[in-house]
Amino acid sequence: MNILLKMLRALGRGLFGLGVFVALAIGWTTVMFFVNPWSSADPGRWPGVRPIIVGSRDTGKTRVILYSRFAAEQQADPTLVPWPLVPDGTGLEGRARTAWQTVDAKSWQYQASWDDGDYILESRYRLDGQQPVLVEIRGRDPSLGFWGMVLALLSVLVWKALRWWRRRARRYGVEHQ
Repeated sequence: MNILLKMLRALGRGLFGLGVFVALAIGWTTVMFFVNPWSSADPGRWPGVRPIIVGSRDTGKTRVILYSRFAAEQQADPTLVPWPLVPDGTGLEGRARTAWQTVDAKSWQYQASWDDGDYILESRYRLDGQQPVLVEIRGRDPSLGFWGMVLALLSVLVWKALRWWRRRARRYGVEHQ
Protein backbone atom coordinates (compact mmCIF):
# COMPACT_ATOMS: atom_id res chain seq x y z
CA MET A 1 0.00 0.00 0.00
CA ASN A 2 2.84 2.37 0.87
CA ILE A 3 4.55 1.70 -2.47
CA LEU A 4 1.31 2.36 -4.34
CA LEU A 5 0.91 5.74 -2.61
CA LYS A 6 4.50 6.69 -3.47
CA MET A 7 3.93 5.73 -7.10
CA LEU A 8 0.72 7.78 -7.27
CA ARG A 9 2.46 10.76 -5.66
CA ALA A 10 5.34 10.51 -8.17
CA LEU A 11 2.87 10.21 -11.05
CA GLY A 12 1.00 13.28 -9.79
CA ARG A 13 4.22 15.30 -9.56
CA GLY A 14 5.22 14.16 -13.05
CA LEU A 15 1.84 15.13 -14.53
CA PHE A 16 1.95 18.48 -12.73
CA GLY A 17 5.46 19.12 -14.10
CA LEU A 18 4.34 18.19 -17.59
CA GLY A 19 1.36 20.53 -17.28
CA VAL A 20 3.59 23.38 -16.14
CA PHE A 21 5.97 22.73 -19.06
CA VAL A 22 3.13 22.68 -21.62
CA ALA A 23 1.63 25.88 -20.17
CA LEU A 24 5.03 27.61 -20.31
CA ALA A 25 5.61 26.42 -23.89
CA ILE A 26 2.20 27.73 -25.00
CA GLY A 27 2.80 30.99 -23.14
CA TRP A 28 6.23 31.58 -24.68
CA THR A 29 4.96 30.68 -28.16
CA THR A 30 2.08 33.15 -27.78
CA VAL A 31 4.43 35.88 -26.60
CA MET A 32 6.77 35.30 -29.55
CA PHE A 33 3.83 35.28 -31.98
CA PHE A 34 2.54 38.67 -30.85
CA VAL A 35 5.93 40.28 -30.18
CA ASN A 36 7.47 39.51 -33.54
CA PRO A 37 9.28 42.61 -34.84
CA TRP A 38 9.71 43.66 -38.44
CA SER A 39 13.17 43.03 -39.93
CA SER A 40 14.89 45.25 -42.44
CA ALA A 41 15.14 43.63 -45.84
CA ASP A 42 18.35 43.34 -47.83
CA PRO A 43 18.54 46.23 -50.29
CA GLY A 44 18.05 45.15 -53.87
CA ARG A 45 16.91 41.64 -52.92
CA TRP A 46 13.33 40.36 -52.78
CA PRO A 47 12.93 36.77 -51.51
CA GLY A 48 10.48 34.84 -53.66
CA VAL A 49 8.37 33.70 -50.71
CA ARG A 50 7.27 37.20 -49.74
CA PRO A 51 3.88 38.61 -50.73
CA ILE A 52 3.38 41.47 -53.16
CA ILE A 53 0.20 43.35 -54.04
CA VAL A 54 -0.75 43.29 -57.72
CA GLY A 55 -3.52 45.02 -59.59
CA SER A 56 -4.77 44.15 -63.06
CA ARG A 57 -5.95 47.05 -65.16
CA ASP A 58 -7.83 44.65 -67.45
CA THR A 59 -9.96 43.08 -64.72
CA GLY A 60 -9.78 45.99 -62.24
CA LYS A 61 -9.01 43.57 -59.40
CA THR A 62 -6.35 43.79 -56.72
CA ARG A 63 -4.90 40.70 -55.03
CA VAL A 64 -1.83 39.47 -53.17
CA ILE A 65 0.52 36.88 -54.67
CA LEU A 66 3.95 35.57 -53.77
CA TYR A 67 6.75 37.51 -55.44
CA SER A 68 8.10 34.33 -57.07
CA ARG A 69 4.94 34.19 -59.23
CA PHE A 70 4.97 37.88 -60.15
CA ALA A 71 7.05 37.60 -63.38
CA ALA A 72 5.01 34.69 -64.75
CA GLU A 73 1.71 36.40 -63.97
CA GLN A 74 2.94 39.67 -65.49
CA GLN A 75 3.77 37.81 -68.71
CA ALA A 76 0.28 36.30 -68.77
CA ASP A 77 -1.31 39.70 -68.04
CA PRO A 78 0.86 42.61 -69.29
CA THR A 79 -1.39 45.14 -67.51
CA LEU A 80 -0.44 43.71 -64.09
CA VAL A 81 1.15 46.34 -61.84
CA PRO A 82 2.91 45.88 -58.46
CA TRP A 83 0.55 48.11 -56.49
CA PRO A 84 -3.10 47.98 -55.46
CA LEU A 85 -5.89 49.54 -57.48
CA VAL A 86 -7.84 50.06 -54.23
CA PRO A 87 -6.10 51.37 -51.06
CA ASP A 88 -6.85 48.37 -48.82
CA GLY A 89 -8.70 45.11 -48.76
CA THR A 90 -8.69 41.37 -48.18
CA GLY A 91 -9.03 38.36 -50.39
CA LEU A 92 -8.36 34.68 -50.99
CA GLU A 93 -5.57 33.29 -53.12
CA GLY A 94 -6.12 29.54 -53.27
CA ARG A 95 -6.37 28.49 -49.62
CA ALA A 96 -4.44 31.52 -48.33
CA ARG A 97 -6.10 34.54 -46.76
CA THR A 98 -4.54 37.76 -47.96
CA ALA A 99 -4.72 41.41 -46.98
CA TRP A 100 -3.16 44.64 -48.18
CA GLN A 101 -3.08 48.30 -47.30
CA THR A 102 -1.59 51.55 -48.55
CA VAL A 103 0.17 53.80 -46.05
CA ASP A 104 1.53 57.32 -46.39
CA ALA A 105 4.36 59.08 -44.51
CA LYS A 106 6.39 55.92 -43.83
CA SER A 107 9.59 54.51 -45.33
CA TRP A 108 7.31 52.00 -47.05
CA GLN A 109 4.12 52.62 -48.97
CA TYR A 110 2.44 49.21 -49.28
CA GLN A 111 1.95 46.34 -46.82
CA ALA A 112 0.94 42.84 -47.93
CA SER A 113 0.01 39.83 -45.78
CA TRP A 114 -0.24 36.14 -46.77
CA ASP A 115 -1.72 33.63 -44.27
CA ASP A 116 -2.04 30.03 -45.43
CA GLY A 117 -2.69 28.54 -41.99
CA ASP A 118 0.87 27.36 -41.34
CA TYR A 119 2.80 30.45 -42.33
CA ILE A 120 2.03 34.13 -42.01
CA LEU A 121 4.23 36.11 -44.37
CA GLU A 122 4.22 39.90 -44.43
CA SER A 123 6.12 42.44 -46.48
CA ARG A 124 6.33 46.21 -46.66
CA TYR A 125 7.61 47.82 -49.81
CA ARG A 126 7.78 51.03 -51.78
CA LEU A 127 8.07 51.77 -55.47
CA ASP A 128 11.04 53.24 -57.31
CA GLY A 129 9.28 54.20 -60.51
CA GLN A 130 7.45 50.97 -61.30
CA GLN A 131 9.95 48.70 -59.55
CA PRO A 132 8.97 47.35 -56.10
CA VAL A 133 11.68 47.72 -53.43
CA LEU A 134 11.30 45.57 -50.31
CA VAL A 135 11.77 47.58 -47.09
CA GLU A 136 10.72 45.28 -44.21
CA ILE A 137 9.66 41.66 -43.77
CA ARG A 138 8.12 39.57 -41.02
CA GLY A 139 7.19 35.91 -40.86
CA ARG A 140 5.58 33.57 -38.39
CA ASP A 141 5.78 29.82 -38.79
CA PRO A 142 5.59 26.55 -36.84
CA SER A 143 9.19 26.98 -35.63
CA LEU A 144 7.82 29.43 -33.04
CA GLY A 145 6.42 26.37 -31.23
CA PHE A 146 9.88 24.79 -31.10
CA TRP A 147 11.39 27.99 -29.69
CA GLY A 148 8.52 28.17 -27.20
CA MET A 149 9.47 24.69 -25.95
CA VAL A 150 13.15 25.66 -25.70
CA LEU A 151 12.27 28.77 -23.67
CA ALA A 152 9.90 26.70 -21.48
CA LEU A 153 12.71 24.24 -20.77
CA LEU A 154 15.06 27.11 -19.88
CA SER A 155 12.37 28.63 -17.65
CA VAL A 156 11.92 25.33 -15.79
CA LEU A 157 15.70 24.95 -15.39
CA VAL A 158 16.05 28.49 -14.00
CA TRP A 159 13.09 27.89 -11.66
CA LYS A 160 14.63 24.63 -10.40
CA ALA A 161 18.05 26.26 -9.94
CA LEU A 162 16.52 29.13 -7.94
CA ARG A 163 14.62 26.70 -5.71
CA TRP A 164 17.80 24.69 -5.15
CA TRP A 165 19.74 27.87 -4.32
CA ARG A 166 17.12 29.05 -1.82
CA ARG A 167 16.96 25.64 -0.10
CA ARG A 168 20.73 25.54 0.08
CA ALA A 169 20.86 29.07 1.52
CA ARG A 170 18.27 28.21 4.17
CA ARG A 171 20.03 24.97 5.09
CA TYR A 172 23.43 26.62 5.58
CA GLY A 173 22.12 29.86 7.08
CA VAL A 174 23.12 32.21 4.27
CA GLU A 175 21.15 35.46 4.44
CA HIS A 176 19.29 36.76 1.38
CA GLN A 177 20.10 40.36 0.53
